[in-house]
Amino acid sequence: MSYNGNTTTFSGGTTAGTYAEMYISSSQTITINAASAWTGMGEWTAGDVSGFTIILGDGPRTSTFSSTSSGSGGITVSSLTHNLAVDDWVTLEGSDDYDGVYKITAATSDDFNVEADDIISNSGNWTRCGGFAQSTATGRHLFVWNISAAAAMGNKDYEFAVFIGNIDNTAVLTEPRSARNYGNTSIGNAGGSLIHDVESGDTILLLMRGTTDSTNLDISYADFTAVAI
Repeated sequence: MSYNGNTTTFSGGTTAGTYAEMYISSSQTITINAASAWTGMGEWTAGDVSGFTIILGDGPRTSTFSSTSSGSGGITVSSLTHNLAVDDWVTLEGSDDYDGVYKITAATSDDFNVEADDIISNSGNWTRCGGFAQSTATGRHLFVWNISAAAAMGNKDYEFAVFIGNIDNTAVLTEPRSARNYGNTSIGNAGGSLIHDVESGDTILLLMRGTTDSTNLDISYADFTAVAI
């Protein structure tokens, strides 16, 4: 198997039956709002795709979190003109109680709801997760990611991992994860891969986190690909 531009091909030259690619080709700073909290990786560009829907990231945006009026075990996130929709996946970071990965269950123009423990009103940031949503693709696929980046300052540790979100509104962290210490004087590379049997309703998300502290990460290039195997 090889990669040719934005097209994933088998080594014999045959285009894979189901595949997807997204990439970051211009410098972006990924804001880390809280150490060890998973977050999306900024705004991606879509490449070629067949059998998936590409989800381009967005954010982070500062928001206010509050309990739902029904008290039914969910929270409402207030964020003006957020442009999110039901079934989008977001990370919440920088709050005291709600850091995590969530599927949106309801949305208006300025608010959205996610399922979470109904604790107290709070505030923090949300980021729309980038990845691939299952459309017609099923069966075994190889997911590969590569990141070239530098820490905004000092020598800091970061992790990258794939989460599998499904129709039950949960996102499960997969193994393995990629871990890398980045300095701020030169660009370093990190990457990883995962084999996953894609099922109906799957959303495959690529997320990252800072494990040293909340130092931002300056990404110069990244790509995330999927191909049937």
